[in-house]
Amino acid sequence: MNWKEFLRPNWRKILILIVIYLIVLIFVFNNSYAMFSNSMVPTINQGDLAFYEKVPYEQLKVNDIIIFNAPQRKHPLLHRIYNITNDGIITKGDNNPVPNSWIITSDEIVGKVTFWVPLIGYVFITSSSIADYPLNSIIATLIFLIFYYLLSCLIVWIYDKVKKK
Repeated sequence: MNWKEFLRPNWRKILILIVIYLIVLIFVFNNSYAMFSNSMVPTINQGDLAFYEKVPYEQLKVNDIIIFNAPQRKHPLLHRIYNITNDGIITKGDNNPVPNSWIITSDEIVGKVTFWVPLIGYVFITSSSIADYPLNSIIATLIFLIFYYLLSCLIVWIYDKVKKK
């Protein structure tokens, strides 16, 4: 088999890629959050993908970055713990001038951010978590497949042009 045949898109390869891609989405991006605002700049930028773990409420401390369900918000938020009081946690975005007005309780905590990857979150920017919104997985898969198909076509086209010379 030559490179041209190997790179030529076919349904079996695409199906295998879909399965691999969905497995990666389910296991790797399960506890992830796409940053959709600039409230945490310069630490975490819009479009970054933050990964989190569930930790006991008692283990959280000031300066931890957490994801939480804020009152009267459609999507969870990602902010830094500004203060811990007897009533709960007060948060503040690094780019915000003042702390948030609400107090977060233990049942509103989604998780503690462990690390983040720049720019990957733009694929999922329409929601806060891939696991919570399966439509984003489908959209991401379609984007990946379109990219794979176009890239394969380009490589085969370049291969044909070079071979003819």
